[in-house]
Order: sequence, then structure tokens, then C-alpha cells
Amino acid sequence: MVLEGVDDGDECIDLVRANLSKFHVILLDHEMKRVNGTEAALALRAMGCKAIIIGVTGNAFPGDIACYMKSGLDALVTKPVDAAHVSILMHALVAHQVPALQTAAPDTDCDPRAGATKR
Repeated sequence: MVLEGVDDGDECIDLVRANLSKFHVILLDHEMKRVNGTEAALALRAMGCKAIIIGVTGNAFPGDIACYMKSGLDALVTKPVDAAHVSILMHALVAHQVPALQTAAPDTDCDPRAGATKR
């Protein structure tokens, strides 16, 4: 397994664009500089990225979770992150044992680019 880290969403998009088939799993924190995690997920999916994308956020409100999932995430974990849980989740997703984890009803007042519901 090879791990690569970036400082913000723009760098993630650029790295994946340059190596589209290299990545199998991508972890995206929602709160990144310049381009947030949901914006990055939208951009990655638009360029044809087929990697599993797992979002990471401290915002666990059901409406926010549904909104984040609309950006193309395969799963979402909330902070504080449990490394063992993320490892199990990644392995299960890679093995196609877990469908996309859309647990909340879609929020019609949601803009995935903004990454949260309008309150």
C-alpha cells in the first residue's frame, strides 16, 4: 500500500488528475483549504475518478451528511476518527461488501459544493 498526502483539495484534484488510475481509496477531509472535501469529490467524479472516496467531517448533522454524500462520496466518517473503523470500512468497500452509506434522507435545500445545508 502506498499513501500520499496533500495539503488541500486543489492538490488532491491535481494529483489524481495526473495519476487517475493509481488511487483505489481517497480520504477527503471536508474542511480543507481553497477547495473543500465535497468540492474535491465533485471534481474527482466529474473527471471520471472511480476510486472509493471516503469523506471525513466533524459535522454529523443528518442534513449535512446527506449533503456530503451527494458530492459522490462512497462513505463518510465523523471526527474523532477511529483508525480501526476506517481500516475496516476501507477493506469492506474495496471488497464491495458495503454499499454507499447514504443514511440520511436527501435534503432538498442542499448544495454539495457548499458542503452543508442552508440553515
